[in-house]
Amino acid sequence: MSQAKNPARKLHMRIPPLLLLLVLAWVLGCGEKSPPVVPPDPVPPKIQINSVPSTKEKDALAGLSALGEYVSFPSAGVKIRQPKRFDKAENFAGFAREEDQASIMAVKITGPVEELVAGFTEAKLKKQNWKLLDKEPMMIDGLQGILIHFEQPAAGRRFIKWALAFGDREKTYMVTAAFSQEMEGEFSSLLRSAVVSSREEKSGTAEQDNGVPFTLGTPKSMKPVHLVSMSLGFAKDGVVPLKSPKDALFVAAPSVEKPVLGNRKSFAELRIRQSAQVREMLIESTKPVTIDELEGFETIASCQDEKSGEKLVVYQVLLFQGDSYFVLQGMAGQEKRAEYLEEFRELAKTFKRKAKKEK
Repeated sequence: MSQAKNPARKLHMRIPPLLLLLVLAWVLGCGEKSPPVVPPDPVPPKIQINSVPSTKEKDALAGLSALGEYVSFPSAGVKIRQPKRFDKAENFAGFAREEDQASIMAVKITGPVEELVAGFTEAKLKKQNWKLLDKEPMMIDGLQGILIHFEQPAAGRRFIKWALAFGDREKTYMVTAAFSQEMEGEFSSLLRSAVVSSREEKSGTAEQDNGVPFTLGTPKSMKPVHLVSMSLGFAKDGVVPLKSPKDALFVAAPSVEKPVLGNRKSFAELRIRQSAQVREMLIESTKPVTIDELEGFETIASCQDEKSGEKLVVYQVLLFQGDSYFVLQGMAGQEKRAEYLEEFRELAKTFKRKAKKEK
């Protein structure tokens, strides 16, 4: 007698390593298993009559008072209160203040919030020489979340970040504020308040192109999947989560921040070494490429899946545009290495930037 299938039973969603790499590169976050949830709303702290407000209370009140109305970002699935003196960004979902290198950026990720947060461990943060300052759990619109506060060194300077991740077992929203340490007094409370004001956008509107500023052709065997806002993704059978870590996955996305690149070849190799959920990363080759009139580097590496030990091949193309770049990455099992490397390479060659819309 055959057993009836239980439609309520679902596979555990595992965020693919390439997806964690994308998020890591965008927000450079860190987190651990969350303690019990605390109330979330960015309401002003209660101040008793005749009491003297603490510095923290004053900062919270000042930050909230400098926020404007909500602005929706359909491609990221969220709305955020706009901080004063910040403009809506042109090349990503969020706000920017170019003259001070300060920004707020939002992305939507396919996968459970618990796994994303668990992927940003303190060990990974220390390995990259980033310093965890604080973290606190919170609920956003009834969704589990965590707020992470940390420092990131870059070119002899230090940058401060507030990263909020919230969501459920199927999706995660991540909103990250970044600014230089020199501007901490001016921006920290303001941008923390803005980040924590984030809410799920429930209007039902959506951008058909997901905010992606480029196009890719049709791969030979993989099918389209939605992974992260502002990106294009393809996977074996068009299924995410992957059934096996050796199943093929290809992700392409623009950089959001403006990194200090230095030696571009070294930067490309550093970028691929930052892959999450893998170990024993060995770079096999890095060579120059030109696609869509952009120069860059193609890197091939081998590694092992952190949990299963499956041997994997990683393909990466970084294309540089001014002081930013586009990253295209593929990953698959080593037994079909030749087949998928050819498919990844041919797909990368179809990369083409979209013409900017006139205002």
